[in-house]
Amino acid sequence: MKAVGNNRAQAQVMASLAKAAPDRTNVQQLVSAFGERAVEAELLRRRWVTANINASIRNVKDFDLFAVKNARLLHIRVKTCSPGQDVTYGNRRNQEITADDIRETDFTVVVRMGATRNEDRFYVVPSRVVLQAVEEWRQAGIASGQKDILWVLRWREHGSRQCKPNYGFEKKWEKYLDGWHQLDEDAP
Repeated sequence: MKAVGNNRAQAQVMASLAKAAPDRTNVQQLVSAFGERAVEAELLRRRWVTANINASIRNVKDFDLFAVKNARLLHIRVKTCSPGQDVTYGNRRNQEITADDIRETDFTVVVRMGATRNEDRFYVVPSRVVLQAVEEWRQAGIASGQKDILWVLRWREHGSRQCKPNYGFEKKWEKYLDGWHQLDEDAP
């Protein structure tokens, strides 16, 4: 079988792939890109047309995807975590996290990447709910002396079984698991 294309072009592609091989600095970017594409695919299955804003404007602050269906326009934020990892939010020091300007058409899809595709989990959560959870943890963390930079929402319950604002999101957000139907519903 004869190779298709130019060997020089193939060598350039291989060199680019070798450069992009996962290392500690770019693994999270690759995981994030996976999440965005997986969400785009799930939306397409449900007849949504999407535009990936990060494809043209790197890491836009407010959202990652536009989605439109039957004149309904959504802003979609995508947060992805690797297998066995929790969801991490970063923010500027002393910056309050607010949901004041968030509309009912703004959703966050949290992608819990599994070891296989069948193990991937999608939590379709109104962005107001996500931002309120992060701010609740931020306030509790600051009150207990945490540095105001990185906020982690943990999937599992706390080992002491005490109620902590940043633990137990697997149970807290159970109702949002595969909650794609919310995207089609008009706000109350």
